[in-house]
Amino acid sequence: VGSLIPRKDVKTIVHGFNLLNDKNSLLLVVGDGTEKKELQLISTKNVRFIGNVDNVVEYLQVSDCFISASLAEGLPNTVLEAIACGLPAILSDIPPHRELDDNSMQFFKVHDVKGVSNIMRAISGFKSKDMIEFKKQFGAKSMSKRYQSVYLENNNE
Repeated sequence: VGSLIPRKDVKTIVHGFNLLNDKNSLLLVVGDGTEKKELQLISTKNVRFIGNVDNVVEYLQVSDCFISASLAEGLPNTVLEAIACGLPAILSDIPPHRELDDNSMQFFKVHDVKGVSNIMRAISGFKSKDMIEFKKQFGAKSMSKRYQSVYLENNNE
């Protein structure tokens, strides 16, 4: 989320995402700026450029994580918005980001494509494990067995 300008270093995020080579992941880039065309040229089909929007919070709410590769910031408002939405944050290791650290954030060195990609991969793997566990607990087969059990228990009373 933010301006697509050199200071925001969205290139590092896109290159890191491309390294994932994960067909099930999607990178949403919300914002616009002078680097948009260049970023589109280096992006895979799983990178979507949304443009400027008035409903940023809605995009944050449907996301699994928030990423900022900024080289410099004042008060990083987009990071604060992401945290307020409960998102894990993957952030470049700069002082303004570090000031917000609540031990739930992951940091990578500035311009470190492999570093940001590794953190994305770890979060993606964690989400996949969560989904597998969710399906085990709340999938149709599991829930059907639970409903049958409750029905049989109540029918015997």
